[in-house]
Amino acid sequence: MALDPRLEELLSKQEIAEQLSRYAQGCDQVDRTKLEACFHPGATTRQGTQDGTSAAFIDYALEVCGRLRGCSHMISNIVIAIDGDSAESEAHFFAHHDLGEAKGDRFVKGRYIDNWARRDGAWKIVHRVGAYELDRTVGVV
Repeated sequence: MALDPRLEELLSKQEIAEQLSRYAQGCDQVDRTKLEACFHPGATTRQGTQDGTSAAFIDYALEVCGRLRGCSHMISNIVIAIDGDSAESEAHFFAHHDLGEAKGDRFVKGRYIDNWARRDGAWKIVHRVGAYELDRTVGVV
């Protein structure tokens, strides 16, 4: 028996929302496996100074986050539109990067604008634009 289309849409939206949270966890935990699980092979990204493949961005993100004393990424205001096996989403992010006692803290916020595809039953990003709206470093006083 087929699922009610409304239930199918809710399940898809929940899976996408969980992928967005998994991405934030992957950055915070410097976890390549979690980050890679969010993108289909060949996915592309345009975020900050990075414009290319998701694989190249993951390498960059792991290098940046790996140098930090700690970081915390938060996702909010998630809006998702499903169209069959494709979807679009926009979610706000806020990130705190602990640069260490002598360097201070970096705060970054903006939006992830994602195109998704469901392949083999799994929703993953095929293209991401990171629209940065704040990038501020607060030094040690």
